[in-house]
Amino acid sequence: MRHLGESNRSRAESTAHPPPSHRSPGRTTAVPLLPLATGEARESSGAEPLKYQPQPKRDAAPNPAPVVEGDGSRELLTVKLLYKQADGDRSRLLEVPLADAGERFDDASTNLRFASAVAAFGMLLRGSEHAGNATLPMVAKIAAGALGSDDGGYRAEFLDLVRRAEQTQ
Repeated sequence: MRHLGESNRSRAESTAHPPPSHRSPGRTTAVPLLPLATGEARESSGAEPLKYQPQPKRDAAPNPAPVVEGDGSRELLTVKLLYKQADGDRSRLLEVPLADAGERFDDASTNLRFASAVAAFGMLLRGSEHAGNATLPMVAKIAAGALGSDDGGYRAEFLDLVRRAEQTQ
């Protein structure tokens, strides 16, 4: 998978030090990296071995990443950030694992709950297989409970849209 904002260099190339043409002369440039599904699977993508899933049997990786075992692990993902100081000439890799704190969804921030409702609504509209057990009434309930301050009235407008979609079914 590539990321929006990522160059077309190979992953192995991008984890090494960037060529002089890609170095910034003492200035900082922010580049957002958003997942970009390319729709194509590549055999030799240069990607690291899977950490949270069993390794495929066909090819044994020389240095497989440790697989997080069992239900006792609360680790959800690992954020990897490759960066370079503005005045530096070597890239550094920062790896930070993020774990589930075990909190209930109802205790999450209103922004997170509302964003979850919007995401679920989008998946339902597209008929996504990733919608799981989400339903329009469930989306409406989550959105209604996460309206928050809603300065511009956009959240209420979204809730109205969800309720109208419910009526069409």
